[in-house]
Amino acid sequence: MNDIKDAAEGTLTWIDSTDEYTQWQSPSDHMHKVLLLEGKAGSGKSVFTKTLCRTVTQNSSVPEKETPVLLSYFCNKRVRAQESCIEILKAFVCQYFKENKGEFTTVYKQSKSLCDQWDPAQPGQFKFGVTNLLDIFTTILQVSKNSVYGVVDAMDECHSDRDMEEFMTHLPSLLKSNTNFRLFMSSRPDWIADNDLSEFNPLKIILHPGITEKDISQVIELELCRLQTKLTIDEKDKLALKRKLTNKAEGMMLWVVLAFRRIQDHIKRMLSPTLKWLEKMVEKLPREIFGMYDHIMATIREKYGKTPHSPGKVDSSSEDEEDEESSNLAIYGKLVLWVARSGRPLTVKELQFALALDMKDKCLNDMKKKINCDIERVIGRIPFLEIISAERFAESPEEDQESRWGFFIPRQASTPSCTVRFIHQSAREYILKSADNPPTEKTPDNGTRFTYPKLDDACIGNLCVNFLSFRDFDTGPLHQFDEGINFKEGFKKFLEDCGFLEYCASYWGYHLNRASNLDDTTKAHVADWISNRKNNMRLYFQVVNYTAFGRWGDYVDGEFGIIAAAGLGIGWLVDYMIQKGHNLDQRDEWGRTGYQLANGRGFAECAQKLEDAGAYTGQEFLINFPMGRMCWDTVTNLKNALEESGADSMEAKDEFGRTTVFYACSRGDAELLSAVLEKGPDLGVKDPYGRLPIDVTIDLECREIMLAKMKKDGMKVTSAMAKKVTCLHDTFSYQVPYFLQTVYCNCCGRALRTFYFHCCGCSAENEGFNICSQCHDNGKRCLDSTNHKLLGRVTADWLVSWLDYTPHMANTKVESPIKWSLDGIQGYHDQDDDDEEEEEEEEEEGEDGSDVQEEEITPVGS
Repeated sequence: MNDIKDAAEGTLTWIDSTDEYTQWQSPSDHMHKVLLLEGKAGSGKSVFTKTLCRTVTQNSSVPEKETPVLLSYFCNKRVRAQESCIEILKAFVCQYFKENKGEFTTVYKQSKSLCDQWDPAQPGQFKFGVTNLLDIFTTILQVSKNSVYGVVDAMDECHSDRDMEEFMTHLPSLLKSNTNFRLFMSSRPDWIADNDLSEFNPLKIILHPGITEKDISQVIELELCRLQTKLTIDEKDKLALKRKLTNKAEGMMLWVVLAFRRIQDHIKRMLSPTLKWLEKMVEKLPREIFGMYDHIMATIREKYGKTPHSPGKVDSSSEDEEDEESSNLAIYGKLVLWVARSGRPLTVKELQFALALDMKDKCLNDMKKKINCDIERVIGRIPFLEIISAERFAESPEEDQESRWGFFIPRQASTPSCTVRFIHQSAREYILKSADNPPTEKTPDNGTRFTYPKLDDACIGNLCVNFLSFRDFDTGPLHQFDEGINFKEGFKKFLEDCGFLEYCASYWGYHLNRASNLDDTTKAHVADWISNRKNNMRLYFQVVNYTAFGRWGDYVDGEFGIIAAAGLGIGWLVDYMIQKGHNLDQRDEWGRTGYQLANGRGFAECAQKLEDAGAYTGQEFLINFPMGRMCWDTVTNLKNALEESGADSMEAKDEFGRTTVFYACSRGDAELLSAVLEKGPDLGVKDPYGRLPIDVTIDLECREIMLAKMKKDGMKVTSAMAKKVTCLHDTFSYQVPYFLQTVYCNCCGRALRTFYFHCCGCSAENEGFNICSQCHDNGKRCLDSTNHKLLGRVTADWLVSWLDYTPHMANTKVESPIKWSLDGIQGYHDQDDDDEEEEEEEEEEGEDGSDVQEEEITPVGS
């Protein structure tokens, strides 16, 4: 909502006085619980909706304890390329629990979806289907004692699918579940016409010219007052101009905004604008929003399509010599298409790289030679584009990630920067419609129509893969930076220098999945990169993990070829690689197959393709993770879990030789630990490394509880156990699965799985500073090695212990839980020092028609 501009001064003051709004708000009227706002594109629906949200919550006559609960969602395809009713329901549920945390337990007990499917140990496994969300939201409405207002803006931007049908089918039951539930929806006329809402008996406000005329006149008045700093206009002439502009606007507030952007753009370049000039300018402006877009693009064609290059010129991204018109215009067409098709808002720097990139480029230098440094001026010439400052973009409360084809894909760049977007969704729709419907014999070009270059999703996806294949990235992932620069800062600077790497890594699959009728050349290009450019793929996964998971750069090695294709859920690529005879049972460093990844990440279609092709469908990984449910349960559900568990299950050991009490101790939750200790677990049990439960108890409060219990039971407490180490970095006291409780080396970014060194002095409040044994042996130290002392720590099979508490661990052999390795595998050598003869042999084999397949990974020592 913060992303929507506030209503102009003196406008929309009439909302709470309309009969429809008053009736909708009335607590005694249970017949009209739905209020619809209908208006054409650009009529001001979003600003109206934002104003309504404030009006609803600012009723001073309501006692504080009866303050209505406002749940809102503003659909915005300029920021989120895919909108759905699932996103709306998720937002409603999350907003409600954020403001009413104490009601979660009640809702949990009454909601069948939560009781049956919600596992606190693995919240990420909960399926946010529309059926589950409707059940949860219905329960929320039944539980809530206050009035609840659900507000949705731009319903027409929601994807129409089975989920939407189910949502509309269950809407009557939602309305009945709480007598004080009110729903507001805004939309263009088409969506309201396509959805029969008569059974809800909705009230409707239509933003037609008659109702918006005063507001539009007020906005024009404010804009003309701003012009008077450069232009003298008396009241009579101002009134005449207001009438002309109001008539041409036809109730479209956005038209007024675009019109005055055009006027102001011209006035900036004029020494002494006159009233006569302004009147002619107004006369030339077309009516209707899409007519205004046509006028803007035609002006760009006329102005920049016939002039030769000049200082501040715009260069074509192509190396071929073209005529001056297409060379100048290409940048404008590519610019608006990149903004229209991008999966998230692009930064100004990313756009510079995107506009310079083409398929002929082989390295960063090839592309950087063509970068236009004056891109902001080009953007400024297109009135329906705007540059959003990093500060303003950060104000948006939207989630910064979304789940898409196997990873959490960031909705914004990791480094705050100015982003470029359309001022309204209708501008994006206009560009896409114009580009996808070029002039034909039936709709010939009349000489003013803007011609767009070919830049569809297939082209963009191919360009992204080409960028990821650059020679600059052939050396693979980065693990070392200059002395004094920790890994996170160094990698962040690397991404900034590369400009477009982060976007390409995050969205190449998004674009290719959206493309239709991919040709064999594109498929072969992607398959070659994902299968044979192994170092480039390693860097790709490093970038993805850095941007999506905690800003660190470790990765699982060996995820190449069909493993990556299936793990990313790219069905057409899986089909192509099956057809080309790729090894279906190939495994990565953790021993995972493509079938396992596809099945585990919810890509049932890809998993089925592999199964039908004869792939091995076993689910065993070749690396173990701790999976004890009880130790992950929240305190709210712990008593139920403990009651269900007998004494035998409390003492049962998992595959790591640990009982439940180990996990309760490591969690750092005193209440949880106390509840477990009431069951009388054996505190003298040891894991394979000789550690007692007290040895993995890092939290000070939990440690005091454990020591008191041990003394009470007559157990021996050593001086090391009784130590009080004040450093609590990397204790992971919050709710997170154990296999994600991974710490990383601040020097090389690798995950730490055995011994490492920790510096409390260099650690931040929520993040420890750690150095792996390898970096330590190579002379790496903390940021102030003279005054700081390194502390010895060890993470053995996912649980951390400190040598301060467990000095006996210093001489214990601790191996990484990863038991598989790609080193020494026959046919795997593909580094820079590969023999050219070996590469030539592979090429010859390919020419003979026999597909080169990777060897199946086998266990070390087998």
